[in-house]
Amino acid sequence: MSESSELAGYHFVDRNSNFSDLTGPYYMKKEPGKEVSLGLKLEKKHMNSLGRAHGGILMTLADNALGDAVEALFDEPASLVTVSMNTEFVGAAMEGDWVVSEARILKRQGRLLFVDCVLRVEQRVVLHASAVMARVKSA
Repeated sequence: MSESSELAGYHFVDRNSNFSDLTGPYYMKKEPGKEVSLGLKLEKKHMNSLGRAHGGILMTLADNALGDAVEALFDEPASLVTVSMNTEFVGAAMEGDWVVSEARILKRQGRLLFVDCVLRVEQRVVLHASAVMARVKSA
């Protein structure tokens, strides 16, 4: 998977965000009946001084993936914020690796949503994240 220039089933997604332009490019996969998956091919700019993916880029990917999973629940565009996010770094990812998300909604309570995500390189988990997200009024 890490050797190809594109990941099967994923397409480029413009996140309409200056920050995402700096941290991406991002790719998305949507399948009927499944959670949305977000992918990122790691580049040199994503590496830390040890030559591994910087924890910040993995957390950014997870945060975006969690938000995308929640947004997919709604028929209309939803404005969301992350209230809290906990992460565990389980393994390393390297330049050229494709990192993909598997996010799921655990519980919805009013405007709060409790969500969970793992990031994988092939079958290997590199990060686990859990978060509380809130739906807010658009600005």
